[in-house]
Amino acid sequence: MAKKGSKVTTHLRGNDLIAGAVQDGVETIIEKHPRFKGREKYIQGYLSQKNVTHALSEINYEIGQIEAQKGPLPETEKAQMIYDSLSAYVARGDAFDDDGKEVILKGSLEEKAGKWHGFKARRQLGKERSLERTMGAFSDLYHLLKSGDYAERMPEVARDVNSIYDGGFLDTALDFLKHYGLMTSKRYNMLKSSLRKGIEKAGERARGSVEHYVHAYNAATAVFLILGAGLIIFSSGEITGNVVGSSLNSSYGVIVGVLLMIVGYFIYTNKPR
Repeated sequence: MAKKGSKVTTHLRGNDLIAGAVQDGVETIIEKHPRFKGREKYIQGYLSQKNVTHALSEINYEIGQIEAQKGPLPETEKAQMIYDSLSAYVARGDAFDDDGKEVILKGSLEEKAGKWHGFKARRQLGKERSLERTMGAFSDLYHLLKSGDYAERMPEVARDVNSIYDGGFLDTALDFLKHYGLMTSKRYNMLKSSLRKGIEKAGERARGSVEHYVHAYNAATAVFLILGAGLIIFSSGEITGNVVGSSLNSSYGVIVGVLLMIVGYFIYTNKPR
């Protein structure tokens, strides 16, 4: 799939071209609404084929108008225009059906916040965006934990990161239930506030757990370096003292000390920055 700003090659035609542009637009939406990271299929479920078809019709009409004035355009240029225009159309949220515009983009809240008397809506929207940034950041951490055995070795971090990731689902679920009239506004606001506080607390715990592991990491580095240096000094003293029968053991002590310092140095130079 080509990315925006890149050249669309001739092999991207028809459905492949359209699918690539739509996917690109969805990725842009996720960048703006990071709570949906890893939930691309959920977002795509709200895309309206009717809206996409209408957009393509408008894009092709514009291309026809240009060709009527300037003559036929190269196929690659037309493909690029279709790709860029359709991708931008999806990224704006125009390809969503009405439910998608509300549940994912929070259309009514955005509209209220844009009005001069929409102070309450702007405050609520600010809270939503702050919550979204938190969930987006920890969504990245969630996928990072899944990429290795980090969760097993750092269970405290994994517990709270998983809790925040689940909170992203629950947050969307509340929006879904409210939008479809399955929950009153009063109950929605109460649960939303409770969920927000829970996610904030889990975020604080997760940050604290990460800091704990970093301190432990640095302590382990210091222990290796100090033990190694101490063993070298002690063993070197025995060697220079030329104590009969101990020089061989002292040499081993120096070797072990050097190895300990190498391990400590390796840990230090490879620790997260």
